[in-house]
Amino acid sequence: MFPPPALNPLAGVQAVLGLLQTFASGWFHETIANFGPRADHTLRDVATFYFASAIALAIAANRPAWRTPVLFLVLAQYLLHAVNHLVDVGDADPGRVGPAPRADPPCFVRTDPAGNLKIDKEKSTEKVDGAVALVMALDRAMKNQGGESVYDTRGLLII
Repeated sequence: MFPPPALNPLAGVQAVLGLLQTFASGWFHETIANFGPRADHTLRDVATFYFASAIALAIAANRPAWRTPVLFLVLAQYLLHAVNHLVDVGDADPGRVGPAPRADPPCFVRTDPAGNLKIDKEKSTEKVDGAVALVMALDRAMKNQGGESVYDTRGLLII
């Protein structure tokens, strides 16, 4: 099962993104989301999702039955958000330098003859290890739904 302590920082990130979009729309647009003309109302509309997901993640940290559906919803939003950026990448400010200044996707996903989705290393511009680790971790978290976790008895080990 996905360790509950990891959900709270994720909820915090979602809340911070919502706060920035709501109360620092100009800074958020110029620094992070410089895609075309500034639209504060649209940024605040998007912030509502971040606030809602922050609340759901915080609740899921204490309610195991909520964890998989909430994580799925947040992951789906991030994936759809990433696709949106790939579609609109030509509209971004070319002088932008930020956390992800390049438009090259680090990996591609393809369908094999059996219909399975797989990360395609051949067309990737970067190493795919991180993407593969993320997919494996999410798969493991979803398959272990309802099972006992080592974190339930001992917590995280910090070295």
